[in-house]
Amino acid sequence: MKKYFYFLSFIFIFSCTSDKTQEDLLPDLASSMCGEIAYARSASVDSAKSGPWEKDSTWDDHVPTISDYVYINHSISIQKNAAVAREIIINSSGKLSSEPNGVLTVSEDFIVNPSGTFLPKGELVIGGNLIVDSAKVFFNDEGNSGSKLELEGDLKLLGSANFKNYSGTCENVHIKGDLIVDGTNVSIKGDTPLYVSGNVQYLNGATSSQVHIPISKTCDDVLPLELISFKGQYNSLKKTVAFQWVTADESQMELFYVEHASECQINVNGFKILQNTDVLPKNQSYNTYELELRLDPLNEDLYQKGFHYFRLVQVDNEGKKYSQIIVIKFN
Repeated sequence: MKKYFYFLSFIFIFSCTSDKTQEDLLPDLASSMCGEIAYARSASVDSAKSGPWEKDSTWDDHVPTISDYVYINHSISIQKNAAVAREIIINSSGKLSSEPNGVLTVSEDFIVNPSGTFLPKGELVIGGNLIVDSAKVFFNDEGNSGSKLELEGDLKLLGSANFKNYSGTCENVHIKGDLIVDGTNVSIKGDTPLYVSGNVQYLNGATSSQVHIPISKTCDDVLPLELISFKGQYNSLKKTVAFQWVTADESQMELFYVEHASECQINVNGFKILQNTDVLPKNQSYNTYELELRLDPLNEDLYQKGFHYFRLVQVDNEGKKYSQIIVIKFN
């Protein structure tokens, strides 16, 4: 019995004092706290496999559990809830997508390496940073909405990172740390403002002109529920933009006006006033307003092709409030 005990003690001491081997390119299997019976395993998909996250046949070893580091080199889709307490790394040939009903929780960093792709249509909760290095991260495709991101750390966009936000509403993508744009080839586009509680940093020649959607410190300065809808449509033949908005309970309102920013100026000079609309007292439950704006060739910001951003400003006895921003593409 004593020999058996000494043998186990020798193995335990050896495992706590021996150096890392060269073959250990993945994180250590043993816990960093020597003496605990705890392990940090790794789950990966390296061979030509793809499929749903929860299927055994998709992964080389086992379906990732809460204690795994996860390495993705092929196409994986999250159709149900999944949780990882460590890192997820999408490598060059890897692609991770999530369906609207899927919720992915990552306690540490989420890393998308060069040429990797992440296409979330569900919900993503990250306890660390989201690092995108010359890769694609699209929150929904153009014309769709509904994906969500709750990011406790920073959003770091490196190299030729391509980040698009079509999540639908400001609150859907919330970056609680900093937005770091590192390099002149980073691109940020979409139709929804980026909600960044921290600071915005531009490194290695990057500028605000690379960010083609508004960046907001808060989503609280939007119109109350009295604004039922705000829409806009571009007419390429008439060279006009037609706006329509519907309101209820206008007892405190004084006037509306529409503000505009071009794709190039959205984060440089911001929004400019286009036209005021006086509020007319009505006794109806809902009021509909229509405004047609004819484009002037002399106004270069408003006449150029590309994406244009508009918001409705409500002025009442408490000051100004803003609608969600709508994006219209001029052909």
